Amino acid sequence: MMMPLTMAKPCQDMKLVEVHGGDQVKRRLESLGLVPGAVISLINSNCGSPVILAVKSSRLVLGQGVAQKIMVVPCFSNEGELENGAQYQSSLSR
Repeated sequence: MMMPLTMAKPCQDMKLVEVHGGDQVKRRLESLGLVPGAVISLINSNCGSPVILAVKSSRLVLGQGVAQKIMVVPCFSNEGELENGAQYQSSLSR
């Protein structure tokens, strides 16, 4: 089920599906590693405060407005596998 990043549960790995917004926003997020297919994890998202997320080995802080434009889906199915069937180890657990 696709949802904005701001609605994701903290510490759950999510796959970025698309970014809603203009070309400038998309290019800026791409330069930060936020591209379709990227696995990201929401670290903190409190109402009205910036969103903290993990992308690869980095941590990013985004405003709520930008985070709302990032559409994600959960990486894991009910069986604990990625949607394509491969096993995945969370980057936060390393």
